[in-house]
Amino acid sequence: MNANTSNAFELDRNTLENQIYKELKNRIVSVQILPGQMISENEMANKFSVSRTPIRQAFFRLSVDGLLEIMPQRGALVSFISKRKVREAQRIREVLELEAFTEAAGKWDKTALESITLLEKAEMLITKQEEEIKKLDYYEFTKLDEEFHDCIIQFSGNLSLAYIVKEMRSHLNRLRYIELQEAHHEATAILQHRALLLAIKNKDDDGVSRILIDHLKLVENFREFIFKKRAELFID
Repeated sequence: MNANTSNAFELDRNTLENQIYKELKNRIVSVQILPGQMISENEMANKFSVSRTPIRQAFFRLSVDGLLEIMPQRGALVSFISKRKVREAQRIREVLELEAFTEAAGKWDKTALESITLLEKAEMLITKQEEEIKKLDYYEFTKLDEEFHDCIIQFSGNLSLAYIVKEMRSHLNRLRYIELQEAHHEATAILQHRALLLAIKNKDDDGVSRILIDHLKLVENFREFIFKKRAELFID
């Protein structure tokens, strides 16, 4: 095997591992695979039609993320959702997103292409959220919610902050997928998205802060109820 062939093989292998990792992470975070469920390398290898090697690598990465617990000779246990990590993630998210959204308001310039592009994308995401709720598709709604927040964080220009927010969401998002199906406050969330966008356009820092805090509290205010109602999915 020459160097070029070897490099191509390595790239394909790494790409495959990454695809499997992302797919499994997505299924765990969206609670399609439930906390406490056992999964095995053989089972996943058959599901993805691959060898066990990329599955093993994906399992290891998910264990580092705190989403899987490797059980030697048995497979892997999907981690229960940590109440402590959820509470911590909510506090961190509030601090970081407040910083990013107020920076976005300060940066807004209605004549700048970047601002016009943000407005078009954010409005498109809100419209798609409305469509998904009509179909009762909470999975797609939550993905679009995350995209809405991400596009404003990226517009703020603080790329380090954008990376941190994205990395710390996993544990919180597992709660959010459950919570949306129980609380049914998606209409309020959409109205708040529109209000946030308007406050950014008006360069209204105080308005952005007030609306964003109310928006993020939607999940927090329902959190303890979910902890009790779906107690089988959580640990302290």
